[in-house]
Amino acid sequence: MDSVRNAHIMPGSQTLATVSEDCMVKLWSLESIESKYAKSNGNVEPYMTLRGHTGPLLAVAGLTEERKAAKNRNLLFTAGDEGCIRVWDVPAISDVNQYGDTYDGKNYCIGVWSDDNNREAIWDLRYHPFQDLLLSISANSSYNSVLVWNCNNIDINS
Repeated sequence: MDSVRNAHIMPGSQTLATVSEDCMVKLWSLESIESKYAKSNGNVEPYMTLRGHTGPLLAVAGLTEERKAAKNRNLLFTAGDEGCIRVWDVPAISDVNQYGDTYDGKNYCIGVWSDDNNREAIWDLRYHPFQDLLLSISANSSYNSVLVWNCNNIDINS
């Protein structure tokens, strides 16, 4: 069984994003979780699974509550063993057909970032609370690294 490694609550929405060792990002409705557990109606299922990573996932990050009105408030960043960061434009629950593909067949991954000089596992991601910057933390036996990624020019319409 693959364990969940990290979680992030999307600001201004009712969405919880989790990453795990099975290479998948799962999006959960917090309203659905609350409803199911209040009524003891069994297991909760994610409303969407995002695929694209090829190695176990270790980190997830997104905008903080202070930035919930920003134009890129639906962005989610995920990373892990493969040493790259995927950028996702997270869909609203109403934009997803839970019984099949998304209504428009859209791929919600809008970018893949990597440092060609360092393809080590990314252990953590942190989004700056007031600036459009993402920090990634990597480590190997020789050195540790913190990289700063500029998120100002992400095209969410791609």
